[in-house]
Amino acid sequence: MNLRHFEVGKLFEPGVTSYPEGVKFDFIEGGPVLLLFFAGPTEEEVEAVRGGGFKIGFLESGIIEDNRHKGIIIFLLFRFGRLPWMDAPFSIHLAQCKTPAEIEEGLGYGLQVLLIDAATGVLKVIRLVGLGTEWSRNFRQAILEQEAAGFDWRAYDAEIQRTYKMYKTRDMVDMVEFKNWYKTSQAR
Repeated sequence: MNLRHFEVGKLFEPGVTSYPEGVKFDFIEGGPVLLLFFAGPTEEEVEAVRGGGFKIGFLESGIIEDNRHKGIIIFLLFRFGRLPWMDAPFSIHLAQCKTPAEIEEGLGYGLQVLLIDAATGVLKVIRLVGLGTEWSRNFRQAILEQEAAGFDWRAYDAEIQRTYKMYKTRDMVDMVEFKNWYKTSQAR
C-alpha cells in the first residue's frame, strides 16, 4: 500500500505545477475520492468546497452499441454551496481499486475531496464528507452492476461524448432518482 501525504498550500504532486481544468472521481483503496482542478480558484470557490453544503447524486446509463449491451456508465453529479453543478463520469473498470468495501449498518463511504489550483498545482482544500449508509449501499450496488456488465473502452468513451451532446449537467441532475441523492449541511 502506497500512502501519500497531502498538505494544503503544497504541490499536489511533487514537481507538477499545472493540470488541465476538470473534475475526476475515482475509487481508491480508502474509498471514493473527488479531485477538483480549478485554475485560480476564487475565495468563494475555496470556501464552498472547504465548508459549504454538499449534494451528490449518481445517474446510471446503459451503453448500447450495434444493438448490443456494452456496459454501464455512472455519472456523479455534485454541488458545493452555491457553486454550479458539476459532473464526472465513472467506471469501476478504470478505478484504482476495483473492489468497493461492503457497507455496515450505520456506516457509509468517506468521500475525500481535494481542490487543486490547476494553474499552479497547489492543493487548496482537503475535505472529508461522510456519505450516508443507504446512499453508500446504493452506490456500491451500482458499481457491482457496472462491474458485472463488462467494459468496452471505445463504447464507454463514445457514450460519454453522446451524453454530453444531449444533456447539460443540470439536465442530468434532474434525471437522478430520489434514492440516489445525498446532501450535507455546511461543514462545521
